[in-house]
Amino acid sequence: MTFGEWLKQARKEAGLSQAKVGELIGVSQGYISSWERGKANPTDDQVMMLQDALGDDAPDSSPADSKPPAQEAVSKVKETPMTNNGKLTLPALERHLWGAADILRGSIDSGDYKHYIFGLLFYKRLCDVWEEEYEDRLAEYEDEELAADPEEHRFHVPEDCFWSDVRKESVDIGTVLNTSFRAIEDANPRLKGVFQDVDFANKDRFPDHLLDALLQHFEKYRMRKADVDSTVLGDAYEYLIAKGG
Repeated sequence: MTFGEWLKQARKEAGLSQAKVGELIGVSQGYISSWERGKANPTDDQVMMLQDALGDDAPDSSPADSKPPAQEAVSKVKETPMTNNGKLTLPALERHLWGAADILRGSIDSGDYKHYIFGLLFYKRLCDVWEEEYEDRLAEYEDEELAADPEEHRFHVPEDCFWSDVRKESVDIGTVLNTSFRAIEDANPRLKGVFQDVDFANKDRFPDHLLDALLQHFEKYRMRKADVDSTVLGDAYEYLIAKGG
């Protein structure tokens, strides 16, 4: 278990919010969020305060604990876009989406591919853009709490609903996806209905091993605004519809 996973689990078992834990040890909610997501590590003194506040012993919080070097290298490779002047090209994205359709083939009717594929694509885009905005705000304000403030983002991604949160799950992945989708819609009235009738919870159609493969496939490319133009996303959607996806 990584330090971030321990912190989130211990906090929830204690029935405390990120803001409350931050208050108990004298830091902002942004610090707790970044520690839970593995974006930063607390000092030794902060670890001791967290253990006292949560009544549990923490694992090693060193960076090596969060991700082995080999895994870090793999992550950087799979997140490197096939680009044209730094942007993901339409042909590359079309092949990427058709590859997702291949994974789903036989599980659902081909006419439903576009709903599920673009549901995941939009979710990945939403989470990646939130992180992009967060990093920009953090560089500007030098304040993690302010950088994570919903008012600083076009769309709000609720706690525990990020792509990285879903990827920590190995069972009932479809239910976790559904929960994240609905929470995002509830937190953003403008997105109400954007995920349409997408339902990944049916394990006969979407067993965990299939969803794990599908999510891993979507991690091949990062979907920030700096990586993919919105027009390319729209054109790729039209491509999939035309292909009968």
